[in-house]
Amino acid sequence: MSTPIPRSNRAEVRNPVLALPGFKALQNLPAPAREALSALLDDLAKDAAKRAQASWLKNKGPMALYWKTLSVYTRHISRAIKKTPLNASPATSLEIANDDKDQAIQRAA
Repeated sequence: MSTPIPRSNRAEVRNPVLALPGFKALQNLPAPAREALSALLDDLAKDAAKRAQASWLKNKGPMALYWKTLSVYTRHISRAIKKTPLNASPATSLEIANDDKDQAIQRAA
């Protein structure tokens, strides 16, 4: 039996959506728009999870995989949007993201 490898606690490892360049644009949206988008994504994730379960019960593995994947990614995006600081200005959020990116490049060099 192998020893389990500990998972990283870094946010971008646990939620890969945070590392996508396009996600930074979502941080610039006003809070009400982010909340509405997050609610829509939550609904989509719940619907996709139900469809995944129904497909699995019908022995339609590829469709179950498709719906499960959709559910997971929409939930990742929704949670990432919810965790965006509502009181931070867009410039602050982008500066933080750019600083993190610069630090990652320096570590890789």
